[in-house]
Amino acid sequence: MMERLMEDGFRYGEPVYTQCSEEMMALSEELRKQLDQETAALLDKLEDVFVKRETASVEGAFREGVRVAILLALDLFPPSGSSQN
Repeated sequence: MMERLMEDGFRYGEPVYTQCSEEMMALSEELRKQLDQETAALLDKLEDVFVKRETASVEGAFREGVRVAILLALDLFPPSGSSQN
């Protein structure tokens, strides 16, 4: 269910997300021109780790948001037959 709710192609934070992504790519390319091959490879690894971290953060925030929404819904609309204090 979580996978259905979280669309892989959807980017949160638009249009700022795209603007920042474009700026990051331009800066990365400019920096890459100044680096030797070994250091450029380290930059590639750094970028990969950054993307993994960002993905984990977004997925974690999404899952927590869904969890909190479910708890809120259960508070507001308790299941039939539940006793309220």
